Amino acid sequence: MRYDAFISYRHSPLDMEIAKKVHTALETYRVPKSVKAKIEKKKITRVFRDQEELPIGSNLSDNISEALSSSEKLIVICSPRTPESEWVGKEIDAFIKMHGRDNVLAVLIEGEPDESFPPALLTDGEGNNVEPLAADIRGETKKERNTKFKTEILRLIAPLLGCSYDDLKQRHRERIIKRTISLVSAGALVVAIAGAAFGIYNAKVAERMEKLANEKAALADEKTKLADEVTAEYFEKQKNQSRFLAKEALQLLSEGKRQDAYLVAKEALPDPNFYPDGIAKERPFVPEAEYALSEIMHTYDIGYAMAFDRTLGHRLSLEDMEISTDGAFLTTKDFGSNVYVWDTKNWQQKVLIPPTVGDDNYLEEVQYANSDGTGVYLVCDRAFKKYGYDGNLIYSTPTTNYIKSGWTDSDMGLGFCVANDTVDAIDLSTGEISFTLTLPEDQVFYSKPRTSPDGKYFLCTTHDEKEDVTSLGFFSISEKNGQRVALSMDSVLEYCYTPAGNIAVLSCNDDFITEGVKSFYLDLIDPTLGKVVWSKEVPNLIKRLTTFDSNMKARQYTDEAGVDTRQIVLTIESNAFCYDELTGDVISSLNLPSDAVSLNLRSDNQYGFVGYVNGNLDTIDFTDGSIISDNAISTSLPIRDLIIANHMVMIRAASSSDIYLLKYHESPNVSVITDDARGEYIRSASRRGDWFVTDDSGTYRFRDLDGKLLYTHEAYDSYASGESFFGNNYVIWEKDRLWIIDTEKWTSEEILYSDMGLEGDEAYFDILSSDDGRYNVLRRSRNVAVLDLEKKEFIGQAEFDGIIGNTEISPYGDFIYITLPGKSLIIVRVSDMSMEEYDNENLRALSDLSHLQYLRLSHDGTKIAMACKDGVLRVVNTAAGHIEDELPFYSKLKCGIFFTDDDRFLIYQGDDLKVKIYDLRNRNLVNSFDASSSISHYVADASGHLALCDGYYIYLLGETMADPQRPATFGLLATPENASIYVPLENGGGYFLMKRGYTIYKAPYKDYMALLDDAIYEFPGAALTPQDRVKYNLD
Repeated sequence: MRYDAFISYRHSPLDMEIAKKVHTALETYRVPKSVKAKIEKKKITRVFRDQEELPIGSNLSDNISEALSSSEKLIVICSPRTPESEWVGKEIDAFIKMHGRDNVLAVLIEGEPDESFPPALLTDGEGNNVEPLAADIRGETKKERNTKFKTEILRLIAPLLGCSYDDLKQRHRERIIKRTISLVSAGALVVAIAGAAFGIYNAKVAERMEKLANEKAALADEKTKLADEVTAEYFEKQKNQSRFLAKEALQLLSEGKRQDAYLVAKEALPDPNFYPDGIAKERPFVPEAEYALSEIMHTYDIGYAMAFDRTLGHRLSLEDMEISTDGAFLTTKDFGSNVYVWDTKNWQQKVLIPPTVGDDNYLEEVQYANSDGTGVYLVCDRAFKKYGYDGNLIYSTPTTNYIKSGWTDSDMGLGFCVANDTVDAIDLSTGEISFTLTLPEDQVFYSKPRTSPDGKYFLCTTHDEKEDVTSLGFFSISEKNGQRVALSMDSVLEYCYTPAGNIAVLSCNDDFITEGVKSFYLDLIDPTLGKVVWSKEVPNLIKRLTTFDSNMKARQYTDEAGVDTRQIVLTIESNAFCYDELTGDVISSLNLPSDAVSLNLRSDNQYGFVGYVNGNLDTIDFTDGSIISDNAISTSLPIRDLIIANHMVMIRAASSSDIYLLKYHESPNVSVITDDARGEYIRSASRRGDWFVTDDSGTYRFRDLDGKLLYTHEAYDSYASGESFFGNNYVIWEKDRLWIIDTEKWTSEEILYSDMGLEGDEAYFDILSSDDGRYNVLRRSRNVAVLDLEKKEFIGQAEFDGIIGNTEISPYGDFIYITLPGKSLIIVRVSDMSMEEYDNENLRALSDLSHLQYLRLSHDGTKIAMACKDGVLRVVNTAAGHIEDELPFYSKLKCGIFFTDDDRFLIYQGDDLKVKIYDLRNRNLVNSFDASSSISHYVADASGHLALCDGYYIYLLGETMADPQRPATFGLLATPENASIYVPLENGGGYFLMKRGYTIYKAPYKDYMALLDDAIYEFPGAALTPQDRVKYNLD
């Protein structure tokens, strides 16, 4: 074999240090002569130790696989970090397949075997437990590890040489003894020669040497301690940098630069690559970076919120953009006459056509550009050109006159070059001039041309310079001639072709810049009759003469009553008007919140979309003139032009070199559970994660996470007082009875409270259960009753003088805690329902309202947290009654208090809706964040995540341990919108359940590694330029 051994290890500081040490010790080991005589192998020659780690999810490289194949033994450096390494696992699996399990050795450097050995070392191929041959060098200090290393390394050397460990250990002892004897003999000889006179001197020298050795060892320990402190400080700075980068990534996302946002967020996350000198580059994980990436990837979006998708970068500021008739291509042009074509399926740039130099040695100016599936069309100032998507020129048709503007219609197969008084129609397939339209003398073409949707007409406005009359010209493509209809005013602002075959034209006086707008007119022209059908003056409400924008579109649809509706919609500055095409009557008008720069209409209903100069977009019902505020979109972009096509919004912003793309993000991570959940409210989910339940006015439907209906329960009352879990049972509480749903057999049992010994027939409106669901407190205004659900009998009932505020029950059902007006916290012994008031005037509830959760008992029953009347949240020892902690807390209308499952952290929220997490052990605030509403409950999963639910969002928090000696913190990992509950899974992680309309969705939680995989798939090959790295403070 080429190598005696292959060393596999996790690339973290201690693991790398030991791996290097093992490597050196093996290759420098001198085999004792007595052992050499017994074995064939005389020395360990070569050991392979890989210097860099592969990215997560990648395959073993060729040189790694070859080294594994050429190695006799595999040595695995084992620590609690090792099982997390996907690479180490792959190396073990590959080696076992090549050479068998018996040739695998282990070095235990930290932790216990069951947490440090990878799974492949603990079980064989049939699942039987095995114990690998291992060297144990664990120690509290580096000195202890070094001492053990000297003998434990022999456990690795022995199988590599093919001898026994005892042989090497015996020879090791003999070497030490010989060395000691030699030193002693040499010392004795010196003493004998020097004489007794030097005896005292030698003793003092020995004492000094020992003192120096101790000082040296202390100095080494101090250096090690200093190095650890420097490393810890460095990691802390890395965490702060990661949080800064996460914030920077979210800012970039808000600016529409989604790809750059992903690349910056990636820099804030742990990186599997390493520096050449072996020092780990892997940065500590911070939840904020994962949150930023989940927002950037829209991981939990269900398609109801429009947000930035990406930007399309250009060399210079953009001048124009056009979408192809089939929506497959977006063509853009910058102010340098560079033309770009983008494939709208994947938004990759198909081609870039730079400007060419004309015969006069000037760059040709591109007046118009568009594209289709066969190529790119450019209307230049002196030629009509077509390019292929390889960038090569297909044809160039020169024109005799200077071209002012142009147009292409791929459906008609024609392109149009508009000069001063002529129009050349170009055959798009051949580039030949098909025909030429010529205006009469003194007539000139006036504005941007178009073609009618039915392909019959070429449209363009004209101006009679002699008569000073502006007309709309519509020229028959088939007959190669046309006619003109005079307009009400001379300056054409907008015109459009209507689905009914008419042409609507908006105009005003041509001297409006100097004299101001005197009036606006809307003319409707019938091209078949060649006359104006009607003409209406449009209200003149503009405020800025030189900067106002106008837009106009027309549509035809059948409304909900089955009436054929034809509308012409126009915007002028910050005003919108909707006209009936048949009559010219105003259907609606409204004042817009800002100046409109774009207008798009739905073709199937009354809604339309208006983009404003301030970057906002509104959905408007033009039938009644109302803005649908729930659909408002804010982009913060100074919009100049906007196209809506293929479910995307394409925005050209003022002075920008980017096109910004927005869309309704429907994450592939989200799937539909059911689309038939009308009226249903998601109530809860099983603790095993195998079902969830909805409530529709007393009809409870139990489904699995794939949408299969498992069971339906019809309650007696449409309003439930609450629900709880008891073992595998789901319990529904009503005012006078309960239902026990067996979720394994899917049967239900109805039990009246009176049948379990409850006195009286009044209704109970609230229920509180112990963690295991066995003990339950039923409450009405002045009465509580305690039920043992296992025995199905009430074990206590009491009446109080005042209105009961909050109630809590101990884990074993022996005590309940209640608040009453004008009294301190009260503890009730359930066995005899005797009451005792805590002797502390400060323990008075902040409110008498029962719907505010201002009292919470810890899960072990030893502490109770109470929001008190004096604005303090107090944590009370329930047995002794003394106050253990006090926190400022202000609440009047909103209040929520929770203990985490281990009772270490207190989660609380007041009127400001800010959620705070307090470490009761270390007595410090570890995190806070703003919620949208009151937190109703929380769920913990097996991975250590906390999911806080407020009915609109779920706030998933991740625990981060900076180091074992420091307190834990919780950072935000994800905030899915429309999320009702979080369903934890037994093996860790969980699902978010979201509801919108009649549809219930599910989305699994994704950690940052899965998010990075998604990002790499969506943005293949994406990388920041050196300039971007400087701009974003990455280097």
